[in-house]
Amino acid sequence: MNETYLIENNGWTARLQSPSAGRSTHLILLLHGWTGDEDSMWVIARNIPSVSWILAPRAPYPADGDGFSWLPPGGGMHSSVDEYIPALQSLVGWLDGLAEIKDVNQPLDVVGFSQGAAAAYALILSMPDRVNRLAGLAGFLPAGTDRFMKIQPLLGKKVFIAHGRQDERIRIEAGYQAATGLTRAGAEVDFCEADTGHKLSSDCHRRRVQFLMDGSAPAYD
Repeated sequence: MNETYLIENNGWTARLQSPSAGRSTHLILLLHGWTGDEDSMWVIARNIPSVSWILAPRAPYPADGDGFSWLPPGGGMHSSVDEYIPALQSLVGWLDGLAEIKDVNQPLDVVGFSQGAAAAYALILSMPDRVNRLAGLAGFLPAGTDRFMKIQPLLGKKVFIAHGRQDERIRIEAGYQAATGLTRAGAEVDFCEADTGHKLSSDCHRRRVQFLMDGSAPAYD
């Protein structure tokens, strides 16, 4: 893993990793889960192609107890997609003005874990032009997404979903529902499941890495 450094401005905090060599125009955005922060996703970031920029922002709301959340206090698994959108709009606006990544291509690749996967689903459905491809790990589809299925905003988009059959925090049925919903919205979905809990199996990890490598291959020189 390359060295990372902290960015703090305009109310946002994030950890950024620059490419190992060359001039990259590819950015992978990492969205942590509930009670996480800008450091939580770097275990998941292992083996992401080092030719890419990697940015892990801290969610803007305090979580109940420790850490941070993509939803205002009181939000949870039954929160609607619209409850995620204010944080996501703020994040996208901040990214547009971030000097450190001014030369990266749009749209971006996004990886979300748990609540971060739900935020990533809300992002790609509500702002499909901002997301190239998406990996949702041990997550769930927010409520109120049926309106997106009718207009199929994800035609041509590729989505990777991974979930553990023994996940007691977010049951695998939520992963199935996300795969079905995003497919109805037009996405090409690759689903990986394994006998693990609320984490990624080694096989799904390898498939996720390949999924991101396939997306980043033409994006640097």
